[in-house]
Amino acid sequence: MVRHFYNRGEDVPLWVVFEILYLSDLASFFECLNESMREHIMVQLDMFDNSIDTNRNLLSSMLYTIKSLRNAVAHNNIIFDTRFKDRKINSVLKKWVEKETGIQNITLYSLVDYIIIVCCLLKRVDFSSVRAKKLVKEFKEQNQLLQKNVAPSIYALIIQQNVTHKINALENYLNSYYSRDGDDI
Repeated sequence: MVRHFYNRGEDVPLWVVFEILYLSDLASFFECLNESMREHIMVQLDMFDNSIDTNRNLLSSMLYTIKSLRNAVAHNNIIFDTRFKDRKINSVLKKWVEKETGIQNITLYSLVDYIIIVCCLLKRVDFSSVRAKKLVKEFKEQNQLLQKNVAPSIYALIIQQNVTHKINALENYLNSYYSRDGDDI
């Protein structure tokens, strides 16, 4: 993309830069912004909560967290057991997601926690409920398929006990949010 604009003798638009950035680069870029600009962006995304995020780094924490999931998916690595995880959950991210969704015990030791975080982000950048609800529906179906096709003792070893509860709570969160905004359920 950069070469396209360069060869035409044009300046590269800012959107092209963000199109080719890695998530970690985007998170670093956000961290480099001054505090008031980070706050402004987070207010625009309806993510700002001064009681939780005094340093205005929630968005960068979220991006760093989903970066490892994104990389694992992009390289066809195993994701169901979160072996791709490269960090503990940031306390600000944990508190914000738990307060936002009402879902407790977000630890990143289960794939459902990543799904919850991705849905929170989708809620902020998507204008419809389609993507977030589709993601949850497909995750729920795959979880049920796994549960149906392996012995209960095996399922219990690889999937945390609270996954079904978290999926149902995430569906309720998305349904209540999108019904408030008048979207179809």
